[in-house]
Amino acid sequence: MLKDKFLKNQNIILIAMLFILSLITYAWAFRHPLKWDMIDYFLPNRYFLSECLHNFSLPLWNPFQSMGIPSHSDPQAGMWYPVAWIFSIFGYYGFYHLSAEFIFHIFIGSVGIFYLSKFLFNEHRVAFFTGLAYLSCGFFISNAQHLSWIVSGAWVPFVFLFYLKFLKSQKIMDALCVSFFLFLLFTGGYTAFIIVVFYLLGLMELYKLIALIIIKDTKKTYQFIGINMLMIVIFCLFSAVSLISILEALPLINRGDGLSLQKALENPFSFPSFTSFVLPYASVKSFDFFKTDQSMANAYFGIIPLFFVIYGLFLKPPKWIIGLLMFSFLMLALAVGDALPFREWTYNYIPLMNLFRFPSLFRLFAIISLLIISAWSFKTFLSHKLNPKKSFWIILILFIVGFLSVIFISRWNNFIGLKLFILNNPFRFSNESTFVQHLVFQSITQLIVVIAFGIIVFCKKIKHKVILIFLIITFDMLSATWLNTPYSVVSDNFKTSEVENKLNTFKHVYPIPQKITIYNDEKENYYGPLWQNLSTYSKNIPDDSYNPFTLKTHTALLQSLNRNEIELYIPQFMFFPKTFLPISENSVIYGTDTAYIDFAKIKSNKHQDTLSNIKIASFKPGKLEFETSTNSEQILVIAQNYYPNWNAKTEDGSKLKLLTINYNMIGIIIPKGNHKITLEYHPVKVIFMLWVSICSLLIFAIYILTKNIQNKNVRN
Repeated sequence: MLKDKFLKNQNIILIAMLFILSLITYAWAFRHPLKWDMIDYFLPNRYFLSECLHNFSLPLWNPFQSMGIPSHSDPQAGMWYPVAWIFSIFGYYGFYHLSAEFIFHIFIGSVGIFYLSKFLFNEHRVAFFTGLAYLSCGFFISNAQHLSWIVSGAWVPFVFLFYLKFLKSQKIMDALCVSFFLFLLFTGGYTAFIIVVFYLLGLMELYKLIALIIIKDTKKTYQFIGINMLMIVIFCLFSAVSLISILEALPLINRGDGLSLQKALENPFSFPSFTSFVLPYASVKSFDFFKTDQSMANAYFGIIPLFFVIYGLFLKPPKWIIGLLMFSFLMLALAVGDALPFREWTYNYIPLMNLFRFPSLFRLFAIISLLIISAWSFKTFLSHKLNPKKSFWIILILFIVGFLSVIFISRWNNFIGLKLFILNNPFRFSNESTFVQHLVFQSITQLIVVIAFGIIVFCKKIKHKVILIFLIITFDMLSATWLNTPYSVVSDNFKTSEVENKLNTFKHVYPIPQKITIYNDEKENYYGPLWQNLSTYSKNIPDDSYNPFTLKTHTALLQSLNRNEIELYIPQFMFFPKTFLPISENSVIYGTDTAYIDFAKIKSNKHQDTLSNIKIASFKPGKLEFETSTNSEQILVIAQNYYPNWNAKTEDGSKLKLLTINYNMIGIIIPKGNHKITLEYHPVKVIFMLWVSICSLLIFAIYILTKNIQNKNVRN
């Protein structure tokens, strides 16, 4: 009876188990704050989004980073990502929100790979096998600081799942689901992943199209092309607001023109990083050995799943498994960066491949492919009733010999000090621990795992072998994750509750800015991992920020100044300059009462009135209201980046002319007399496209709901 209930609800039960394992695996993220870019970049952006939503405004313009940026155009900020909105509306976004969102996406990724395996192999144990391995894979562990990468890892399996379903069924429902998950990947993930996924889907589409042409099925060929075109159109409708935001920004941001080859090849998955397939704990030590950032050096997906990848090569795999293996090798060849020429070729000859860094990102697709191969091998193993071939034992012995060799060679050449290392707790961050200690300690744990696995398979009297194998895999993945967590996931020398309390000391109001602050010059607000982009919380206007999204004009301003000789100083957020001088290529001097402008546009004799004054009436992101009093027509300089879609008008609705001052700042020609003036960032196209996206998603939701009701009625 109990078995029947399990079989009836097996998907729900297994997914619930994956959820529990997600919480157990990453429970550290609630006790200790996440680290590096998670706190420095993603938390401030989510915090800003949350404040905007709670103040019933759109996250269009962030004045608290780099003298103001169009936050809606930053592809990594996630301002149009629905999941970020959902987390942001439940209280003001903080450290616990960030940890919950991080764990949520890892869980979602495991569900995606679970259903992908279930679709390919129709075996719930195999599906759980891949979900369990993906849950704690090295991609999530080492890139834990990159929320957009974690989001990408969550949705990529769903995109492939529904596209494979579509290739099989050619149903519009599956095509719409592909569009929806592409939308989530695009709005929440790292741009490189959506580019790579589109190319991979294009190759799959081409393969299917050629197959249809060969069999001369004209009707299905045209139907297939039509639905694929519909898929692209629907994706564009879902993503309309993000697409228009990014397209408007591309000519105006530094990365819009592409990266140099040197930048594109930064931080690969180096050849020494391949050791992480078996010993990921070593990847957090010795940059000199790995030659890459530790966040890019881990591709672990379990020693038992890796074992089954190798074992599967001796089981006469079908052609599609061999093709998948070749694909994983190609992805790894791209991931190694300049060690092989493949990434450079894609940079030079494939459109859009020059827009992103970090070749190591390709390892995600290799991990997914290898997990599918492992799942096929595991299913074959189960179908043989756990009676493996001789090759199984040969591979197992080679694994044991390999780990023993690492231990003895390390012991022979070095004093390991393993006892002291263990006494100091290997599950805590340590600057004193060495590469060799990490290597040997994990070799011992892996040796235990492999031997235990062999015993379970070898002893015929042992019952419930599959459950025991899952327990061994769980132990392996948990230990590998917990060992690396203090180095790449959390700052274990701080408590989440403490930094959350510090964050709560900042008020959720928009005070009137008084002056420009120097970037990271808020030492009074430093607290543990909180030290970057503090202006987002304190509501100061900084001259710079920690953000890869930079405007060309803002960069030009900063580059014009030699900070070693003179400090950029603009004393007020808004001011009437007393003096205007032309821009000089030889020397630029910034003073308290001077701005620089092209004399060809404005005559200097209009700007000698020293009696003009201004009072800011109200301020919020993207909108300023102020009162001016001048005896003549004047120019008002505002320390915010000039960007399209800024508009200024007087109390009677008359539009005022805007200028660009000092490379990047907004200048407004103020009419003579007393006026109430409104300056507002109002991107009409973006707001229109937002409604297009909302309406498209609502129609999609209604369509899905209607179809599900119809299918349920048919089944009844």
